[in-house]
Amino acid sequence: MYLDRAEEEDKKAAERWKGDADGILVFIGLFSATVAAFLVGTYQSLQPNPQDNSTFYLATIAQILAASDVSQTISLPSPPPDPSTFKPPISAIWFNSLWFSSLVISITCALLATSLQQWARRYVRMTQPPRYNPHNRARIRAFFAEGIEKLHLPWAVEALPALLHISVFLFFAGLIVFLSAVNHTVFSVVLSCVGLCIGMYLCITLLPIFRHDSPYYTPLTPVAWFCATGISWLVLRILKVIASNLHGRKLVSLDSWYKISVGENQQNKRFSRGFTKETEESALGLSSEIDVRGLSWMFNSLEEDYELEEFLAGIPGFLSSHEVTDPTNVLEK
Repeated sequence: MYLDRAEEEDKKAAERWKGDADGILVFIGLFSATVAAFLVGTYQSLQPNPQDNSTFYLATIAQILAASDVSQTISLPSPPPDPSTFKPPISAIWFNSLWFSSLVISITCALLATSLQQWARRYVRMTQPPRYNPHNRARIRAFFAEGIEKLHLPWAVEALPALLHISVFLFFAGLIVFLSAVNHTVFSVVLSCVGLCIGMYLCITLLPIFRHDSPYYTPLTPVAWFCATGISWLVLRILKVIASNLHGRKLVSLDSWYKISVGENQQNKRFSRGFTKETEESALGLSSEIDVRGLSWMFNSLEEDYELEEFLAGIPGFLSSHEVTDPTNVLEK
């Protein structure tokens, strides 16, 4: 029984990892080609133009010849600047740095996504060795499954899209810097579009923090939640220390100190539970109204007679369940 359940769960996890990696690789292929196309036309701005060298030396030769011919007075234009003193524009340094960083991060994501596919195949192969008896196979599977949890492989899988999103933001930043030195009108239009996209991304990132039932989510949502919770705990911790000192001087009431202390403990527990656990507890702490809506949806989705019979057969077990508060009242609603 353990092996059957473990094999099913392992295959689902491996397929999920492979699916994530495939989507990342497709996006990286298109995105990296786009960034590389921009870099091909802009990296030359970091070094002197070879034609400027030729122009400089030809102008120098013309001046020498004109100076040696004292019989004629020739008016020559001022010589071009010495290429050895060339310094790339600040904007060129910035947008090339941002785009090269974006390209490096995206290629690194591609490498890690390819490695993730290999890790998934290796995990399935190592946890299902056919040459061992069921007991030893179960021990081997438990050994590698614990390694997955201890080394936080699910976190690594979540980090890949986050790195990819950072790469896109770096590209946008470089694009804005590049256009700021090209055309003000185009710069303003693109800046507005990028600002709108970033605003939408921030809303999608922060919405699950305030609404735990939100289907919208980004890889940076847990990071934002940890930052917000950690900052709240730190602020309350500082206020608690300050309130303790002021309470000793009779400047803060005991009730105020107690409220700050309770808030600090709550934030500490939230931080320890984590974002996923807090979301699950929010669902489990709802009233019986959620059970009513669930049963109503299930009943309305039944189409076959045998499905209705199975649903009605489960009602006695539901009434005797200890998981639902007042199941009779739920059915009456």
